Amino acid sequence: MNIKQIPEDFIVTEIIDLNTNPKGDYTYFWLTKKNWTTMRAVQEIAKQCQVSFKRFKFAGIKDRAAITKQAVSAFKVESQVLENVKLKDIKIEIIGKGNAPISLGTLAGNKFEITVRNLPKKFKLKKITKFPNFFGEQRFGYGNTALIGKEIIKGNLELAVKYLLTFSEIKNKEAQKARAFAKKNWGNWKEVLNKFPKFLSLEKAVLEWLTK
Repeated sequence: MNIKQIPEDFIVTEIIDLNTNPKGDYTYFWLTKKNWTTMRAVQEIAKQCQVSFKRFKFAGIKDRAAITKQAVSAFKVESQVLENVKLKDIKIEIIGKGNAPISLGTLAGNKFEITVRNLPKKFKLKKITKFPNFFGEQRFGYGNTALIGKEIIKGNLELAVKYLLTFSEIKNKEAQKARAFAKKNWGNWKEVLNKFPKFLSLEKAVLEWLTK
């Protein structure tokens, strides 16, 4: 059997209870996305709104290879501005306004719709009463994520940054070329920054800080 063959096979919707107030400073909206990480989607929304990414808060990150719907709060960003955002595979629906930002404690749960494909011919459907909460890629990520986290916990921050900038299991030629250049020219942050492609936004943000 197979799961997550296409984004439509894994649909996640947040269950959240928000206290709205028409006079609040925070605009709440539903962010529905496909093939976007939460961070990247919100970064692009902030860019189109011409405000800082720090104004946006959410209860947790959602899968990239899926269709996900989650609540986001935006500090002093009007609903009309958000509704004018145009991004492929991203939909924004205004919920209302409130007095507080959305945070990790705001979320009550998630609703999942999962499609399983290529079941054996003799497969018998059973009602699931318990669902195991596995701690694998879903929680720790893949590639360099666990390596970075381990070194941060140990206090080896430069090594954590080195894993972030020079190591990944993603087989993208442009990204691999940039990471190889970073490894060879470690410390020459401005030169390294110029070699990193736009889609490696997290890495570029770190390099911009190092350059400064």
